[in-house]
Order: sequence, then structure tokens, then C-alpha cells
Amino acid sequence: MAFAAVAFFGVSLFAQPSSYRAKVQSTPRFLQTDRDAGFENAGDQYCAPAAVSNSLMWLANHGYRKLKPAGGTEKAAQIRMIKLLADSDLMNTNPEKGTDVSEVITGVQGYVENAGYEIAQLQYSGWRPAPRDVVAGKFPDLDAVREAIADPRGAAWLNVGWYRYDEDSGNYARSGGHWVTVVGYDGEDLLIHDPSPRAGTGFSTQRVTLEAIDEGRLTGHQTNLPRSAKGYFIVGGEMKVSKNATCILDGAVVVTLH
Repeated sequence: MAFAAVAFFGVSLFAQPSSYRAKVQSTPRFLQTDRDAGFENAGDQYCAPAAVSNSLMWLANHGYRKLKPAGGTEKAAQIRMIKLLADSDLMNTNPEKGTDVSEVITGVQGYVENAGYEIAQLQYSGWRPAPRDVVAGKFPDLDAVREAIADPRGAAWLNVGWYRYDEDSGNYARSGGHWVTVVGYDGEDLLIHDPSPRAGTGFSTQRVTLEAIDEGRLTGHQTNLPRSAKGYFIVGGEMKVSKNATCILDGAVVVTLH
């Protein structure tokens, strides 16, 4: 599958506002463990298709109607969308291990194109492996995230990691990861919808902070680790974090449709 990538390289396509909330209330926040959905393994590892579906449902309701599958209700349509995204032909979500960056890229592009739309931009910025032609850099590009969110044709998702910090060594040891939907921003803070039950069972928007890391190393068994932690961000504020873990922004995926 060929990937469509147009990088920002610091060039704004339009004046970016200092805050953007227009999508917050109208973007769903689907709970990945919703019992009505009947996802494999109770949805424990369905954060990626759930997070992506939040944005695609918004786009479907704002000019890209063919993205929405048939369903008697909005919820039924979104459940169907998540199952399609998670299918082996798209994200190939593993019910025990989740969805990696390359699989999210494949799933987003395949789903959008199967619906009959074209992608103007699809890019990933971060340290995790991804198709070369969509990689915009090894550090999360927050300007690209904000620009995509402020664009009525755009969407963005964060891939965060759970790390255990060791003060003696300065190492952050990665133990797992998670996907969330970006729905807006306010100054330097991002507004997200988190599909995890840690964030609660009702509709909620979380304001998360991003603190630059100046020293230390990211370690773990994943490809591209270990590496310097400098240039990455600790995610704080209202982010719901696994017990005794530090949440670090590993990367971000952004998409803009034609």
C-alpha cells in the first residue's frame, strides 16, 4: 500500500489560533471496553481503533458522510467502524497486544480510501517504527498536531508510553503504550478524549500538559530503544496514568483529507 505524506516543515497553511475547541463537544469519546461492542478480549487492547474512530465519526458528521458505516444509531455506527478498523485488512489489531504505529497508518489510509476519499496528508512523528514515507521526524511534532486539529478536514492521535522512572540511572523503562484522540488545544495544553476506562465511563474531555524532558534515556525491548529521552515530553495534567507510571509522548499521527 502506498502512503500519502505531506510534511509541514514549519509552514502553516493558515493562521493557527492560540486555542481551538470547536471539535471538543461534537467529537465522541468511545469507551474501548464498552460491553455493547463485544470487542475481542473485552476491548482491553482496542484503544487505537477506538481513538481513531472518534475523529472519523466527527469527520463523517462534518462533510465526509461516507466514512460512517450503516447503523441504526450513532453508537451502533461507531461500533461497526471500530470493528472495521480493527480488522486484519486494516489495523490488524491484536486483542492481546494492541496496534502499532505502522498498523494505525495502514488502517487510517485504508479506511479513508475504501470510503472513497483522498488523503492530502498522513504523517507520523516519533521514535516508533513507521513506513519511511510518512515519517516527519523522530520527535513528536506538536505544531503539526495543532494545525491538523484546527483544520476542519484534519485529525490527530497521540501514542503515549507507560514508563517506570529510575532516579539512580535516569532511565525511563517502557512497559506498554496507549492511543488517545486529540480534540482541541488551549495554548500549550492539548485536549483529548481517552478511550480507556481509566478516564471514566461517561463523556469527558481531559486537558493534558506536555513537559519537555531534558535528560535521561528511554529504555525497553521495543525497536529503536534505548535512546535519549531529550526532546520527548512527559504527559501530565488530567491524563489518567497507570499506577506508578510516567506517561511519555512517544509520537503522534496526523491526517488531513482533501
